[in-house]
Amino acid sequence: MFPGLFPFGRGDPDEPRRVSVSRAQFLRHYVLLSSRRFAQDTVYPLVAFDIVARHMALSRATHYCRMGGAEQNVAIAHVSESQLAALLEYDASCLAAARNNEPRPGVPPTLGSAKVLSNRVRAAAGYAGSNAQRQVQQRRRFGLQTLFGSAFVFVTASTKDNGSLTVAYLAGDVDASKLIHVGSRDLPTQAQRFASSAKDAVAAARYFHRAFTTFFEVLLGYDMEAQRPLARGGIFGHLEALIAGVETQGEGTLHFHALGWIHGTPRLLSELRNKLEDAFYREAFTAFADGVQQQSVPLTVAKNCAQCALPGNKIVAVAPGPGAFRKRSRGAAAVTARCMQCSADFAHDDLIGMALRRALGDLLGEPVSAQDVETLLRPLVILPPHAWVELAVGKIVMEVEDVRRRELAEAVVTTYMVVHCNVHLWQHCDSCFKQSRRTGDLGEGLFRYLYPREPTEVTVIYKQMCALPRRAIGSEYVNAYSSTIMLVMPTNHDIRLLAGRDAMYYALKYALKDQQAITNSALLVAAF
Repeated sequence: MFPGLFPFGRGDPDEPRRVSVSRAQFLRHYVLLSSRRFAQDTVYPLVAFDIVARHMALSRATHYCRMGGAEQNVAIAHVSESQLAALLEYDASCLAAARNNEPRPGVPPTLGSAKVLSNRVRAAAGYAGSNAQRQVQQRRRFGLQTLFGSAFVFVTASTKDNGSLTVAYLAGDVDASKLIHVGSRDLPTQAQRFASSAKDAVAAARYFHRAFTTFFEVLLGYDMEAQRPLARGGIFGHLEALIAGVETQGEGTLHFHALGWIHGTPRLLSELRNKLEDAFYREAFTAFADGVQQQSVPLTVAKNCAQCALPGNKIVAVAPGPGAFRKRSRGAAAVTARCMQCSADFAHDDLIGMALRRALGDLLGEPVSAQDVETLLRPLVILPPHAWVELAVGKIVMEVEDVRRRELAEAVVTTYMVVHCNVHLWQHCDSCFKQSRRTGDLGEGLFRYLYPREPTEVTVIYKQMCALPRRAIGSEYVNAYSSTIMLVMPTNHDIRLLAGRDAMYYALKYALKDQQAITNSALLVAAF
């Protein structure tokens, strides 16, 4: 199959060896070779993964068949092509009913002998990444909910494996020394780093796995391999349990969704509602909600208009027009604030840009223009956090002892990274306009997440137990984020405190939802 990779016809997994090597270990060894010719082959990684996954699935199927009775095995042996086609169609209807919260359809009589297969554990549950495996994870998630109560935090993050310097190193395009002594001047170009990610899927997957593991162990305090919380806790406190699912995005990169059960939180929504009647607990819970997720940039935007010096020049929020919630390919961002005196209009990026220029001017002791902001802060997006010390702002964050200047520099860095990682595009994109219950009564073509969102001065907890975090003027397009994550592992992420019924239901359904179907029933029947 691979004459270019095995030119002498030696080295296949079935070749006799003194020391026994499993097929999975054999295939893994080749993709990790330093020459990268196996990992960067256009076909070998896919074939290797498929071989391992099919072996696991068939092993599980064999195990269940051995455990079954003789009558079931005889019935399975006599399944016809038409019965298998009817079974696949029935399975598809069952999945569709589950997604739409409808009752499971009855078993059609056309299944015949194949109906015994519908009651058995699917062998595909052993296929890594399959929807059958996700269904097994969903059953485990419901088990955790029975044991620990409702999950309390939902986290999703993308580790930016495309264009990563580490992926370029794992792909063999960057020396190890550059990972430590890296500078913005000798960094590979973005096109070169994207090319490394595109040609070496194994390197991208290895990077995602390391970042994924580090995220949970260092930031959340949970050992995913051992499936147990760490005693030191994490940024949300001490976790009791955690479950996560991995998905692919439209561009092919990986991201994950995770549900966390936090020690000390109420197990039932009714229990939380009763505790919130106490003023002291309500205040503590509100402070906890503010610590878990932020929806405003840390820098304070101007409260008074700089374009006029008249009394009463306060900047106030204004409701954006309907066009702000529709897809636009040209023009400018929607007006979200206005001066009460001179009626000057401001978009969200105008206010954040002014706050960055003012803060940088205070740190550097000289006026800063919009171009200077990009020159001084753009390397933050490219360089890994440990290399930020070569920048003027990063040097203040890491080396200056003055607490006020250091905190201001951290706010500048966090604000700029939020703008580049966690601010929704005001133009929107096609995926923003899927049908949603939130937009069903508002008309067609409206953005389902309803950005820009109305500012709120303080965090509010409604009677439905929905926590609405504080959102300042200028942050109308900011998605919920953690300032700690943004400084330690700057990447696009989303955090939700699951305090309401709707939020809990959404997270439970979304965290381990099925991926797009990649199987074809006709092909399966033909193969049968």
